[in-house]
Formats: sequence, C-alpha cells, structure tokens
Amino acid sequence: MPVRTVIFLIEMIALNKISILTPAVFIACIFLSCNKDDSNIWLYYKETKCSDVWNTTENNSEDEVMNAVLLYLSNQRISVSEIEVLQKENDEGCEACHCKTGRHVRVKASECHFSRLENLGFKKE
Repeated sequence: MPVRTVIFLIEMIALNKISILTPAVFIACIFLSCNKDDSNIWLYYKETKCSDVWNTTENNSEDEVMNAVLLYLSNQRISVSEIEVLQKENDEGCEACHCKTGRHVRVKASECHFSRLENLGFKKE
C-alpha cells in the first residue's frame, strides 16, 4: 500500500474522521480481493456538484472526498491501492447536481475491478 494512503488513513483516524475499523476493512480488502497476478490500472471519475454515490459535494475538501470514496468502494468490496483528487478542468458553470466540478477522482485498482468501477462512472486512463 502506498505510504501516502497509509499516512492519510492514520491522519483520518487521529482526527476522528473515520473509525479504526474502516482502515482495517480497507486493508483487508486489498489483500483478500482479486488475483495477485492481476495488473493494476488507473481510472478516473469526473466529480459532480452533488450527485456522486459517495455523497460528497463540490464543497468537500480533497481529503474528505478521498475518505468518502475509499469508504464507499470498500463497502462495495472494491479495493484500490492509490487514490488522489486533482483539479483537471474548469467548473462547467452550471449549478445542477449532475454538473461537473472539474475535479477528477483517480484510483489505481486491480484490473479485476474494472467493470465494477466502470459501472460507477470511472473511466480507464
């Protein structure tokens, strides 16, 4: 697991943002899912103003979005080895929930999770 992910999870526990069980479930999912020989791929998701399935909005910080995505994917039994939120485009300029914010949620996951992530709106890079 990347050091940044471990540090992020430790910080969230210290700030009481997530329970101690959440990282344990996340780490267990990493080691218990998919074939070890599967290659990892990067996928991205274009964040919306307020219609993402992990219930964040454009007002959430990058760390809050990462935490929500990790928790949601873990609950869906989808493990990721890396995650980041990047400002890639300009805001679409509309205020409806389905409008894009310009931020991309990037995840690195085993190829065996590709179709499930694609069903959630992630696209292969």
